[in-house]
Amino acid sequence: MRLQRFGIDESQYERPDQKWICGWTAKGCPCVEGPDDKGMCRGTAECIPVRRGDRWHCQRHEGRGGTCDTGPLPDGRCCLTVTRCQPVRSLRAKRGFVGFWVIAATAGFIFYIVGSPWHRNSVISPGALSSSHGILGNDCASCHTAMKEGTLDWSRLKTSAAVPAKDSNLCVECHDMGVASLNAHSLLKSDLADITERIATTGEKSSRSLDPILSFINEDYSSKTHNEALACATCHREHRGRDHQLTEMGNQRCQTCHVYKFDSFPDGHPEFSGYPFEARTAIIFDHYTHISEHFVKDSGAAVPSSCLDCHQPDSAGRRMLVRDFSVTCAGCHDDQIRGHGQMTKSVSFLQLPGIDVETFAERGIEVGRWPEDADGDITPFMRLLLSSDPAIRSALNRITDIELYDLADTDDEQIESAGQVVIAIKNLIYKIETEGHSYFNSRLRKLPGNSLDDRQLRHLAGGLPVDTITKAREQWFPDLARELSGYTSGDKSIEPEFISKPPDLPRPELGNQPPQVVPPTSADSDEDILADTDDILDDDDILGGDDEDLLAEDSTDIIDLSDDEIIGEDIDAGNGVANTATQSLPKSPEEWVHTGGWYQANYSLNYRPTGHSDDFIESWLTITSILQTGSRRIAAASDVFTTLAGRQSVGLCSKCHSVDSQADGTLAVNWHSRISGVEQKPFTKFSHSAHFNVVDREGCMVCHELNRNADYAATFKRFDRTVFHGNFKDIKRDSCSTCHVPELAGNRCLDCHNYHVRESSFSQIDSSFSSRK
Repeated sequence: MRLQRFGIDESQYERPDQKWICGWTAKGCPCVEGPDDKGMCRGTAECIPVRRGDRWHCQRHEGRGGTCDTGPLPDGRCCLTVTRCQPVRSLRAKRGFVGFWVIAATAGFIFYIVGSPWHRNSVISPGALSSSHGILGNDCASCHTAMKEGTLDWSRLKTSAAVPAKDSNLCVECHDMGVASLNAHSLLKSDLADITERIATTGEKSSRSLDPILSFINEDYSSKTHNEALACATCHREHRGRDHQLTEMGNQRCQTCHVYKFDSFPDGHPEFSGYPFEARTAIIFDHYTHISEHFVKDSGAAVPSSCLDCHQPDSAGRRMLVRDFSVTCAGCHDDQIRGHGQMTKSVSFLQLPGIDVETFAERGIEVGRWPEDADGDITPFMRLLLSSDPAIRSALNRITDIELYDLADTDDEQIESAGQVVIAIKNLIYKIETEGHSYFNSRLRKLPGNSLDDRQLRHLAGGLPVDTITKAREQWFPDLARELSGYTSGDKSIEPEFISKPPDLPRPELGNQPPQVVPPTSADSDEDILADTDDILDDDDILGGDDEDLLAEDSTDIIDLSDDEIIGEDIDAGNGVANTATQSLPKSPEEWVHTGGWYQANYSLNYRPTGHSDDFIESWLTITSILQTGSRRIAAASDVFTTLAGRQSVGLCSKCHSVDSQADGTLAVNWHSRISGVEQKPFTKFSHSAHFNVVDREGCMVCHELNRNADYAATFKRFDRTVFHGNFKDIKRDSCSTCHVPELAGNRCLDCHNYHVRESSFSQIDSSFSSRK
């Protein structure tokens, strides 16, 4: 159906696209030409004649009466003139005029609003912030870079693809995810490529195909995740209300990028290979041998009855923590650590080696006085402390294969180096006595490549008492100060000689000796009390049966058990002290300090551990583990570490505490059950507390099944923590899929997986005092 006829004889075209119309239009007789673009009337005649051949013909419209009778003038002009009108705006022009000013007024109002810092943010905000960011209020510039650049730049928020990535830099100013914060999973590109390649070569896709649109997006998007930064807003969508969870993310969003795709957790999710651990434990504890052997043989309160006796969940209920040593292990192992029943109870710290004084004298090497009975060796601790002096370190290296007690076959350079070492040992003892604990720190700080801090150096002296070192020095070198003073000043008047061994107190080897009775002596040795002439056991034997028998039953019996006499003791009426006929001999120094501490044994100053977490042993192991490898390697440090880290060494530290190799080549002793800064499974999370009420009588063993065939001990023969044999079998997927279905516990990806492999740390906290002024 045609709505309008356009023939010249059927309809007079009103020109709706023009801005002006004839003023006579309202009366139904508009002119033919109509106004010009400027609204000026162009009407002069009722028609515009047209020439056909040699004549002009009238063209007046039928609506205005049709062709006139007079016809055009000879020159082709219409014979009927019209009165000029006042053109008026067309409906289109009026609408345009109104629309223009409405738009102009609206734009002006908008620019007024957005140009005002008081109104702009609240007007353009797409919605309320989540409760996590609610403290920002209307401060849009905190998260949007365009708001800092100018009024017009905010319009690019939805039109520029670079804006979200640029805004993400503002996110990581507060939420620091490491050097690769904006990469997928906050991982380095190389790590992402390795993981992708590993999964692509080992994974199998589900038999069902994913949504076609999702697959199309994946082909384009997943190829970018390794090479381009991911904007935070890709997954974290703000302005959706205060109750919106920023960390919520659907399963399809995860599978958009992943090369391994599956339909759901029960249908297609890979098995838990190598779960829950990808590295060995920090503490050496064989669960199988303890549960199946030790806990069965040993009974009593010290033996745990369940896993929760040794493990407890953290405050969040996620990780299982190991209880303190005093609760879990001390009942069986505390005495072992202190040395009870062990062959090695203490470690020799300072020890005087035996030296060949005669050869020193023959070669003209002045070493001063030296104890004659000293026959030990230079301990690793002494060697490390002496090595802080480059000259002495070189001298020690030159006499590595030489015994100081036999220097007869040494050359001049070797015996001179030996003399330097002997004097250095004296000076070491003197400095320790005079400067105290700080001398240990000052010595070790001079070691090459040393970067040890005060925390690591704090306990090196182990609380060495001044009385102990002073007593040892007085017995070993009574005139050490004068001797060293004369040596350094060039005074060679001190002749080398042996110092007589100080008299030792009578000591039994172990424990107490039986009581000894000192027999009376006679002034005249000729009158033997057992002589035949005056035999005390003659006929008048006091044990005889006559009336004067001392054992006779009368009132004068000397064994009368009255209150005034005690067998073996005589009460002194004056002071009430029992004078014993015998007295126990003192214990050996090592047994005397059975609870730990320093003691002197002849020409050696020894230390016995005070128990678990002994500061002295722990500090020396920590420091020497750093100094024995890599560019800092010092041979003496390796000797100290070996002395303390053996499986049968004093304190038995390495029996439970593993040693790991670090990225810089140094070693680290794992003193705690959880290694600081190392997350064993960064992509996964599991709440233990939430599952305690769903396990059966087997408890933890429902998921953690002991691996009886694992060679757990072999795990710790090397320093690589990633090569290990686990105590438990891998957890099975079926253990979880029974409950984790949509209609029960749910099976969202984020229920068990972390997107970021490390926790966010807040790096922009101003805690300086200047900010408080």
